[in-house]
Amino acid sequence: ASVLFAFACAGVAAGRAHAAEVPKNATPVLGAMQAELARSLAALKGQPVPPYFLSYEITETRRTAVSSSFGALVASNEGTTRVLDIDLRVGSPALDNTHAIRGGFGGGGGGGGSATSIPIEDSPDAIRATLWYQTDRRFKAAVEQFTRVKTNVQVKVAEEDKSGDFAAEPAQVFAEPPATFAVDRRALEEKVRRYTAPFAANPRIYAAQASLSVGVETRWYANSEGTLLQTSQP
Repeated sequence: ASVLFAFACAGVAAGRAHAAEVPKNATPVLGAMQAELARSLAALKGQPVPPYFLSYEITETRRTAVSSSFGALVASNEGTTRVLDIDLRVGSPALDNTHAIRGGFGGGGGGGGSATSIPIEDSPDAIRATLWYQTDRRFKAAVEQFTRVKTNVQVKVAEEDKSGDFAAEPAQVFAEPPATFAVDRRALEEKVRRYTAPFAANPRIYAAQASLSVGVETRWYANSEGTLLQTSQP
């Protein structure tokens, strides 16, 4: 089974973004993310409401999964997926587009959003093209949401929670080698067949299913404070 990880990384003004050196063991994905992040920040810097924080996270899952019922194979597949998450914030750490809107719908949005697919091949040009397009979409949504946030704050009574919407954290740079992934799919299929076959002899058993899933999850993360991370776990 895959091991899931979450990065809690924060930052402050995008104008102070650091150009950290891509660490050893990093794949071309991390370098493409860092390059496009720097380009996007430079391109958006001149906007009336520029981002003060931007991060990219790409999660790759390589998986082989098989299942059987009563000794017969019912599913056997393998594949690779990559999804992109973007956190883009405009305004300031004290008040930004992710601030909850009180008394209505649509609050607390505009910074991130639903994950989107990204090329599974290590093609820097293809990865950067997707990052550029998605960053532009998130930026426009963030600016619109921030306008609603400011209006809501002005017309509502003072909030009890005076804490800001964002907190700064020191930059972290780390990359571990991608985990290897070699699975004998036929052997897995035989295992699940064998595990469920005995139940077929009993007519009183109406359901008997076994499933096996083996995978590797690799994550890349880059933000405007200079953090660059690559982790890979089975």
